[in-house]
Amino acid sequence: MNVAKTTALAAACALSLVLTSCSADSDAADATHARVGVAFSPVANFAPFSADAPIATKLGSSETLVRIDPDGTPSGWLASSWTQPTSSSVVFELRPKVRFHDGSTMDAEAVAHSLNEAFSSPFRPRGLGSAALKATATDDLEVKVTSDRPDPILPQRFADPGTMILSKKAYTTEDDRPVINAIGYGTGPFTWISASNTHAHLEANEDYWGEQPGIRSVYVTFSADPQELAEDIDSSRVDVAAGIPASSVPTVQEHAEVATISTPRTSLLYFNTAKGLFTRADVRSAAIDALDVDALVDEVYPSGTDTLDGTLFRTAERGDASVSPVELNTAPTGSIKNGPRHITMVTYTDIPELPQLAEAVAEQLRQAGFDVEITLDSYGNLENRILDGRFDLVLGSRNYMSGTADTLSYLASDVTCGKRYNIARYCNDSLDAEITSALSTSDATDREDEAVDIASEVLAAGAIVPIAVEHVYLGSRGVTGLVDDPFEVRLLTSDFRPDSAS
Repeated sequence: MNVAKTTALAAACALSLVLTSCSADSDAADATHARVGVAFSPVANFAPFSADAPIATKLGSSETLVRIDPDGTPSGWLASSWTQPTSSSVVFELRPKVRFHDGSTMDAEAVAHSLNEAFSSPFRPRGLGSAALKATATDDLEVKVTSDRPDPILPQRFADPGTMILSKKAYTTEDDRPVINAIGYGTGPFTWISASNTHAHLEANEDYWGEQPGIRSVYVTFSADPQELAEDIDSSRVDVAAGIPASSVPTVQEHAEVATISTPRTSLLYFNTAKGLFTRADVRSAAIDALDVDALVDEVYPSGTDTLDGTLFRTAERGDASVSPVELNTAPTGSIKNGPRHITMVTYTDIPELPQLAEAVAEQLRQAGFDVEITLDSYGNLENRILDGRFDLVLGSRNYMSGTADTLSYLASDVTCGKRYNIARYCNDSLDAEITSALSTSDATDREDEAVDIASEVLAAGAIVPIAVEHVYLGSRGVTGLVDDPFEVRLLTSDFRPDSAS
């Protein structure tokens, strides 16, 4: 099914939501349907090699070979088990009797095809790293993946949502260009019926390899306005609201359950080091010197929110490494009055606290003499401009453990030369070599320690200012079985069902 829907179809989906809307007293979620609101706007028709990939896995329509459990341990998903015959290879044993949503069988040939498409994509999932990878079907239910270099975390790279396994029919060409359609070709407990950039309708997958879902239909609303989601769950227009603002939690709790999910998600201020006034390290230092991060956190985040001082990582991912306040490599410029002062700053509305935080950051910079222009929009509308380096400052939010649950892999993706998600556009050849060397470290604690040391070098260069460790708030009423996933990859599973106690 083509994900590009007509206006009429989107309207019909919206009408379905209206028709199934329930009052708080009489018609909450039942075994027939549930309504889910998600604080995210799709950016790429749910393509796996895009920021949309976690949406497909969250909604239970796609699955990967491996998943990361809440404690950070990799476990089997579509792969029942795996072995590592060498330091640069992994052999996955696939679950039997798995069928794609198009009715075809998931076998080793289909899995190898799906993986090789991910490996060769120009938008390759960042959790895969930069090694040359090849997948080969070695038996009906056995796939071997080889890397051109030793990789201690090779199996868990296949927890990245972008490595979701799709039927061969999902991969086509149009005008000699590859086209990937995840709609209707996954393996999850729910299958797509219709989708647009504002709504989706999914039905329970009757051929699912696991337990049957406890709810037959799921109607989804995508929103770039988290406050709107809070109002929807508060007024019973949705049964689940993923990503409500912290400021709305006390109100929502009066009528719904709210789960606070501790995540490795952080708010970060990226300086464009490749273009504009922040190519100068002394000007970056002047701007950083003007920021009072503790005051920013106190103004915007709930009481008790952890600040990030001297590191990109929360305590859980620091290993044994000690953290000291950052000392910038370059002293602040003596005066900005005679130099460039105009800053273009951008942030997105999908993360509740970012717009308010952007205003607070801008005010501190203005007090120091900078002129700050802020652009606000949904991430979907901003992604290409952010990744193309159109702005001087980007205030963003990043779950650095999403995908591989490995801090070194995050650094390899986000701070090495030329990488697509290097928002600061920071490039240091010696740092790249240091990261490449560290990636071969096998001990988990040693990897964390090395990641902390490397991150401190990035911060000392003034490329990124870490601000706070964020929490994700999940509102629900009348349902149970939601996954409180700190890595934000899973939400709806077969366990999702009406709450009989409600």
